[in-house]
Amino acid sequence: MKIRDIDQLVKRDARSTLRAEFTVKSINNDQQVVVGEVYAPYVIDSHREMMLPDALVQLAHAFVEEDKIKMVDVLHSNKWIHASIIESFIARKGDPDFQEGAWVLAVKIHDKDIWARVRRGELNGYSLEAYVYKQLADVEYDYLPTHIGLTEQNNGHYHSFIVEVDENGRVMKGWTGPAADGHTHDIRFGTATELGNDHAHRYFLNEVDEDED
Repeated sequence: MKIRDIDQLVKRDARSTLRAEFTVKSINNDQQVVVGEVYAPYVIDSHREMMLPDALVQLAHAFVEEDKIKMVDVLHSNKWIHASIIESFIARKGDPDFQEGAWVLAVKIHDKDIWARVRRGELNGYSLEAYVYKQLADVEYDYLPTHIGLTEQNNGHYHSFIVEVDENGRVMKGWTGPAADGHTHDIRFGTATELGNDHAHRYFLNEVDEDED
């Protein structure tokens, strides 16, 4: 993605709500911990919005400084679950797992019912909600309409998948290939398949190489 005219941003008059979803990248079943990016700079999210690195650092620091590490809910319910933020950091250059400048959280899930939903693949990502001042920006980014890959393993197997997305990166439709017993999964969202045989699979869309023309 290339950013143009970044010095000509226009600040809006009032704060508005920012919501963005990022897929959890690792799950530690023994410790009941999930780890992933909450937000990454220069990434156009599903609401056609992005954050600059400095603003993201300010948001991440304020989250800890204002003692919000117990404020974890499900599906923006604002009903805090029994969970704790045990790590919060900005990914450094050369990090093998996360994009440089991304805000990363590790969350320990104490609630057994919530953890069961994580294990089943029903809860598989972070969704950030914050009040921010939004600004207009002129951006240019690459668009990859079709994504093909393999899901993560769950229930002892994985699937091949194909997903079609629109110009804003929103998943339009998708499906998996069959497992050994013949079952498949539909795909309607950008983080996990639909349930099939009482389970789901997490998956990741292909990333466009920013160095390619």
